[in-house]
Amino acid sequence: MKEWGPEEFNKRSMRYIMHSTAKTSAWLKIQELDGVKGLLEVYKDICEGKIAADEGLVVVMGDNEKD
Repeated sequence: MKEWGPEEFNKRSMRYIMHSTAKTSAWLKIQELDGVKGLLEVYKDICEGKIAADEGLVVVMGDNEKD
């Protein structure tokens, strides 16, 4: 970063992130979990390594969480 400076570093970092994100969309499956309750439903599978490597779990918290 010292050689590039903050502006160039940010530019290159964002380019890398955008490029990587575009590539992962071809193979990464995102599963949204409904808050802590949703996480608890799959927690045992996570601990036992039963979640596939191509599956990303996103725990949605807050206003979206259902009781």
